[in-house]
Amino acid sequence: MKLGKRVWYLKRGLANLFGARADQDQLPRLLMTAMTSGPTEGSLPAFKLMLKEFYELRGFNPDGVPKREVLQALDLLLPAGMLYVRV
Repeated sequence: MKLGKRVWYLKRGLANLFGARADQDQLPRLLMTAMTSGPTEGSLPAFKLMLKEFYELRGFNPDGVPKREVLQALDLLLPAGMLYVRV
């Protein structure tokens, strides 16, 4: 499990290193299009709330960048210095 987390955070850190930020985190257009019929007609996911909660659970700052402490806890001390982006 820890190895999987490390890989996931490294991937996210590289994306951040190349400029990815919170404004680029989004759901596919199909999921953000309101249904025209059925029990969920007209409803959309509360994406901003979901994203905020996801960031809190993953230990990201509000801009979508993993916090240094989270990377260090996963034994990514050296990569943390390279991947952590100060915003």
